[in-house]
Amino acid sequence: MIGKEVNIPIQIQPQIFCALCITCWCQILYYNHDYNLFKAILVGVVTAALMGGAELLFVLVVRIAYHRGIEWPGFLFGVIAAIVLILGLLPPYAELWKRRGRVIGISWFFLGADMLGAVFSLVSLVVEKTFDIFGGTLYILLFIMEAGICCSHIIWRLRNWELRKAAKAAGKSIDDMLESQERATPPITANDEVDPPTLTIVVEQVKTADLEAQRENIQQS
Repeated sequence: MIGKEVNIPIQIQPQIFCALCITCWCQILYYNHDYNLFKAILVGVVTAALMGGAELLFVLVVRIAYHRGIEWPGFLFGVIAAIVLILGLLPPYAELWKRRGRVIGISWFFLGADMLGAVFSLVSLVVEKTFDIFGGTLYILLFIMEAGICCSHIIWRLRNWELRKAAKAAGKSIDDMLESQERATPPITANDEVDPPTLTIVVEQVKTADLEAQRENIQQS
């Protein structure tokens, strides 16, 4: 989009986002990978310089080609950007699959802000004289995939409404209740008929187990 000289905020937005990502990455290197402060900052600065230099080179190539009426370089970078965007959002969906739709470790504030950013960026492209197809496609894909993450967690909460209610009544976390549910559910083998207990039965089993544990503690004391 820089190559096609769209409005300035759309051009600046990816640079700001990339700078924030590099900053977060440097913090991960410092706190989780035992990098000292100088080494973490140095890695971040070198990475930013390499990415900035590569972007400058690509922009010059695309802009020169675009002014000469050659549009396939812009098309190529648009396709690559769409593929990289989808690949970058696949790991959260893999985590959703492992956790049966539950979202853990994602900032809802960031997710909401990013979705709103995609919406407003798309609107800014619409009001341009010429609509950038690849830019608009990227923002639409971003919004759909992030909305999918939100919908997945909402569905998980609705499916586990009774369990969350029981956890609140018992003064336990939902993680403790899920762990108790897994212990209370008998394993299913290949020769068994698939007839798992309903959620209500599992909740009652958890409550009964908790009451028995409390009675044992009282008797021992």
